[in-house]
Amino acid sequence: MPSFAGITWVCDPVIQNTIGWAAVFAVLGLFASPIKDIWGEGGVFKRKDTGNLASGLVYFSSFFNCFFWVIYALGDLPRLLQPLVINVIGASLQLSFLSCYWYYAENKKECNIAFLGGATVALASAIVAYNQSSVTIFGTAAAVLNVIMYYSPLAAVGTIIKEKSVAKMPFLPLLMTLIGSSLWFSYGAYIFDWPCIIPNILGVMFGITQLGLYTYFSRAYPEDKLEAAKSPPEGDSTGGAISPTAALQSSPRKPYSSVSRRSVASVVRRQTRLVQPERAAAPLIKAIQKQNKGRTQLHKTAGAKSPVKGMVHAFKCSTAAVF
Repeated sequence: MPSFAGITWVCDPVIQNTIGWAAVFAVLGLFASPIKDIWGEGGVFKRKDTGNLASGLVYFSSFFNCFFWVIYALGDLPRLLQPLVINVIGASLQLSFLSCYWYYAENKKECNIAFLGGATVALASAIVAYNQSSVTIFGTAAAVLNVIMYYSPLAAVGTIIKEKSVAKMPFLPLLMTLIGSSLWFSYGAYIFDWPCIIPNILGVMFGITQLGLYTYFSRAYPEDKLEAAKSPPEGDSTGGAISPTAALQSSPRKPYSSVSRRSVASVVRRQTRLVQPERAAAPLIKAIQKQNKGRTQLHKTAGAKSPVKGMVHAFKCSTAAVF
């Protein structure tokens, strides 16, 4: 029976299994969320490039986290059945993601260092566990790697702040991290297992922080505005059309993020009139010249037949032109 601070309680198998399997399904979504980024359309495998991912640390940390949890859970069955099931699935998925990322990564040195670091920790834990005849060391290592797994998405924060874009911080993994951490913390607290409690309470805090960053940057710097701000001008002063970005850059107005579409359109119209007045007025001038030429010809024809009728006709034409 678990106990804490002199308080002892009995774990109800129904409650334990309910929380445990709910946590399994929540973390399954977290483990499966990189499928789109790795194997999906436009992912690493299709594009043969890891440019859309800020860091591969999350795949290394997730794989070794699952590996240590499997060994730790095997030493405490059936109490840790749910952690065993989800981490066997997670290790398989993370191994496939890790292999694909490693193969197409430009900086393979970073990947090699991360893999060797994880392998070294695994070997050291195995030696200690063998000498002590206990798998507790694997639980401690799993807790540490669990914290790294929850922290690893924060590696992209520098890129997000620099580019003012959340494109490299997918929303679904952040949401599933918060939900999964909350459920696993509840599970660990109920059965009172420290390797479950410590990393997941930190995971809840990391999840809230990451979602806060995502919400702030997605609202303050929407992707469509960033794309418009990064696009080059589509015309110049020689007569081409001027893009909204070029008009705003040449106009002493507020930053693009605070300018409405109507303001952008008005700036474009004003800049177009200022930069290319002759070209804009050319069709109108030609039409007026053509109309005046036709009227002059009519005046001459009517005057040749009858001077009086010609004068009357000219007066009517001039009156029509004025009114």
